[in-house]
Order: sequence, then C-alpha cells, then structure tokens
Amino acid sequence: MKAYEAKNIIKETFESGFNKEKFAFFIKNLLKNLEEKPFGKGGAYSGVLIPRAFQDVIRKMERIGKFEDEQGNIIDVLVVELHREHSIEYARTSQRNFIRWYLNGSRGDEFKDAALVAFHTQKSPDWRFSLIKMQYSLKKGKDELTPAKRSSFLVGEKGKSHTAQQQLINLLKNDYPPCLSDLEEAFSIEAVSGEFYEKYKSQLFNLKEALDKIVENDEIIKTEFENKNIDTLNFAKKLLGQIVFLYFLQKKGWLGIKKETSFGNGDRNFMRNLFEQAKAEGKNFFNDYLEFLFYDALSKKRTNDYYEKFGCRIPFLNGGLFDPINFYDWEKTDIIIPNELFSNKNEDDEEGSGILDIFDLYNFTVKEDEPLETEVAIDPEMLGKVFENMLEIKERKSKGAFYTPREIVHYMCQESLIHFLDTALEGNVKKADIEIYIRQGHIALENDQRVADKGKETKDYKYQIPRSIRQNADRIDQKLSEIKILDPAIGSGAFPVGLLHELVTAFLVIKPHLSMSYLSRKLDGFGFRFHESVSKNRYVYRLKRHIIQESIYGVDIDASAIDIARLRLWLSLVVDEDNLDPIETLPNLDYKIVCGNSLISRYPLDMPIDNVFKEFNKKIKSKDFKNKAIKDLIGNKKIELDFYNQ
Repeated sequence: MKAYEAKNIIKETFESGFNKEKFAFFIKNLLKNLEEKPFGKGGAYSGVLIPRAFQDVIRKMERIGKFEDEQGNIIDVLVVELHREHSIEYARTSQRNFIRWYLNGSRGDEFKDAALVAFHTQKSPDWRFSLIKMQYSLKKGKDELTPAKRSSFLVGEKGKSHTAQQQLINLLKNDYPPCLSDLEEAFSIEAVSGEFYEKYKSQLFNLKEALDKIVENDEIIKTEFENKNIDTLNFAKKLLGQIVFLYFLQKKGWLGIKKETSFGNGDRNFMRNLFEQAKAEGKNFFNDYLEFLFYDALSKKRTNDYYEKFGCRIPFLNGGLFDPINFYDWEKTDIIIPNELFSNKNEDDEEGSGILDIFDLYNFTVKEDEPLETEVAIDPEMLGKVFENMLEIKERKSKGAFYTPREIVHYMCQESLIHFLDTALEGNVKKADIEIYIRQGHIALENDQRVADKGKETKDYKYQIPRSIRQNADRIDQKLSEIKILDPAIGSGAFPVGLLHELVTAFLVIKPHLSMSYLSRKLDGFGFRFHESVSKNRYVYRLKRHIIQESIYGVDIDASAIDIARLRLWLSLVVDEDNLDPIETLPNLDYKIVCGNSLISRYPLDMPIDNVFKEFNKKIKSKDFKNKAIKDLIGNKKIELDFYNQ
C-alpha cells in the first residue's frame, strides 16, 4: 500500500465519529491475516453476559475477528459500546478491567494475549482506539488479579489524526502482518514525546531570539526586565507553559464559553480562533490578546466569569500561573512578539510551523498516564520531559536533573506508601497484606465495591482485599489523610504527582470498607451531605484537593522546574473538576512548591518531620512572612523565592 493510501485510510477512520464498517476496513488492512469471527449466538456480549461490576459502564461488546501473530500471540479485535457519553473519558479503569476480564479466560477458559478495541458511545463524536495487553506471569493461567495494560488514541470529530498517522502508517504500508510487539511500538508514547520535544525546543529558541531583539531595541522593556531580574529564556519558557496550559483547558471546554452556557461546553479551538480574530483586526496577538487573557481574564474574579473584551466566559483560576505581580508590568510595556511566531500558515502550507500550528497538530489530555493506562497524546508529564531535556548536559549534571521513567516513579511511590503504612500501623497489619493493598488494590476495587453493595460475601463474589486491611480501613484512611510528603528536589514534579495518583487510588480502594460513621465525617469534611449522591469524579476531585493542599510540599533550585511542577499539580486537579459553575479557583501553591536550596537549613537533621511542618506552617501564616520570616526560616539570605521577589 502506498503512503498516501494509508494516510487516507487513517484520516477516514479516525477523523470522524465511530463507524463500524470503516473501522473493520482499517483493521483488515492493518493486520492483513484477520480471521473474521464474530461472537456466536446473539453476536454480542450484552445484558447479563456482562459482569454486574461493569453493567453501568458497558452496554455491549462485539467481536470483529481474531488474529494470531507469527509468535503465537492471540489478539481479538473488539467493538465496545459504552452507556454514557462521558464514559469515554471518565470510566477508563472500568473499560480496561472489563477487557482484562474477557482476555483472562472469561470465555471457556480461553486465554487471549491482547485486544485491539474501539470504545464508543452512540452520542459522542469522540471514540477511543486501544491496545490492551495482559501482563501474564511466566506461567499463563487464570488469576483474578492479573493486570492488563492499555494504550489508546483518542480520536473522532474533535480529535487530530496526526499522531495516529505517524504511529500507524508504516504498519498499514507493510505487506506483511505485524507482531504484537509491532503494535505495542505503534501505541508507544515515546515516539510522540521525542517528536513533540524537538518541535517545542525549536519554538522556544525562536521565541527567545525574538524577545532578545525586543529587549535590545526597547529601553522600557529592557529596564523592566533588569529590575525584575527576568531573562528572555525564562520568559519564553513561561509563555510556552502558559499557552500549553490553555491548550489543556480548551480540551476541557473551559474557554470561549457563551454567556449563558456552562463550563465544559466551550470552544475547543479557542486559541486558534482568538489568533484569527487578532489577525483579522490587524492586532498583535501577544500584546493585544494574550496578555489580557493571561493577566486580566484568568487572574481576576468577575460576575459570572464573563469577560467583556472577548465576549465570552473565561474562568478565574488564581493559582499563580497567571499572576503578573511578581513577573512584569504588562500594562506599561508593549511587548510586540511577531504574529508569525504563533502561526505562519498560508493557503499553500497545510500545517505551518508556528507555536499554534505545532500545538494544533496534537491531541492534548489533562489525564497523566499511569503505568497501566497510557494515552498517545500530549499530557502534563510530557512537560516534565521537555523541561529536563531542555537543560544542557553540563547544567543538568550540576542541578541533578534527570528524567525518571514513569515505571520507576510508580514503583518508588508504591514502596514509599507501603513503608509508611507499615510504620504507621505499628505492626497491626501484615506488611504482605499492605503490599497487596497498595500494589494490586486497583484491580480488586470493582469486585470489592460490588460485594460491599451486596452487604456480604457470597459464593460467587468474595472480597479480594485482605481481611486485615478491611478490618483496619478507618485507621488506614486516617493515616493516609495525615501523611506529609516532601520532595526536596522536586524538579518537574514526577514524584509528588506520582504519589498523588497512588494516594487517590489507595483512598478509593479502601472506601468500600470504611465504617458508615467514619465515611459520614469524611464526606462532611469534603462539603458533601452523607446521603447526597456523590459521583466518583467529585469524590476524587475532593481527595486530590485535600492531598495537594494538606500533604504535598516541594523545593527546587530551578524556577522553571517549579512552574512545571505547580502546573502538573493544577492539571491533575483540573482533570476531575466537572459540572462546576463557577469553576473553583486553583489552590495557591506559592507557599507549598517553592524555589529554594533545600540543602541549606537551620533544622537539626534528627528533628521530627512533623515539627518541621508545624514550624513552617506557623511561619508562613505570620504577618511578616513575605518580609523576613521565610528567609529566617530557610536560613540562606541568597535564596530568591518567586513570591518574595516583588
């Protein structure tokens, strides 16, 4: 098959709502030797054939066919229809675990190695194309806690097929069928990360060069930058970070919302449309539009969030990312960044090479990848990779900045929680049981929730979480709620964000086993009434907000790293904020994630960490905090904090 034919098949399949015939045609060309084999009687899994734990999410499942690669791996091709439109985005664990159940011998103990699955709903224009692979041990056999790993492309009318084209086109062009390892490589995020990094780096240096010229030729801007200790590289890094953040927000539908329309229904091409408006009016995109968006619309509270200048609703976010006070005086400076740096598309250039042109090629997701769940898209973690790769080798060594693969982050975070609970529970729970709870609890969650809903174990449904964990559920939840996490070299936030995800999972796994009295107090503390119907998203949002505000602290010597770490924590919270009007302001992380040198301290090394946090909290609440207390606290007059530099 020729390249243009393969490209057209991908565009036809992935740039529109789900179409079973188009999907089947694509799969036949992808796999070559597909054995068309739909399910037998009835043609689909539906109704009672779907386990009760998944019936609220899964409407039905059909099989297009089966495929066996040259290494003997069995791969089913499935189409799964979900009940609700938002299930595409918000029921990802249930989707993965349902296919895990199917692959792991559900059909007459017939084990499969993997599945290519199209997840869709009748109402949504978006759908998800996933590769789900079982993580069997060396001895393949049925195991209720065998995990499955999923990688996905989010496609459809609102999505972009650029990444799918880059990743899948060679498999379509080849005359021979792929192996499972070839499919895994096509669904890998690493190739996307490398491509995006190179393009991001190019945009950063183009932007820096333009800013250098502006500063050199404008005495007002030069003086402002010198007085505020701003260099053009950090300005460029911050600006690109702000634009990326807004790409995540427009993905949520939070930008460009009509006056009487709720959040979530905004313009998902807001940044592009705003640029086209500036261009049509002959205005400078940065000076006349972006600065007002950053430092006026997003950073100031307004009635109904309506912003007159743009004629739409823009959320007030707070949080510091768009706070100009400690940055520069945007109202008294005219920073005229050429519009061509943002977009240079013309009629003959389909894509263009400006900042918006590049960003428009990719799908953005606010959901950070987890070890068992990866989306082949731009996620917040990728900003951490970009930051760490941006550092010159010499500078990276001097600052100790290295990218830590997510698998290692995942392992170390789990190990930390296991050791924390083992100590906190004072031997009342076996460490082996804690290890099962932390490492495998997410697999048992749906099963245990079903048993809890029934009120008792039955012959068919038994708890999978160890008894000692269930019996100490209230105490475990309380200990996790009181945890304090400090990363003294936070970098771009890999470990705090990893621990945030692990803690949320641990809280969700233990929730079905909490006593009614304890759960009632917890829900009350989160602002919910006990008998109120609380969605999982709303509960997870409150969990994350509590962890970010009460548990996580971080320090780094690099101000750019601090910006990215804060941004990742904010985005981790944003992903679960849904159906809120008005949107809650982001927590202020200026006093939680700070720029400084953690190797210099006045605290004794043997001082209990709880005492350090108590003294720190006492200091930051004092009236003279911004004047003197923070420098006294850290004990190094040369440390410059971003919130101190006024």
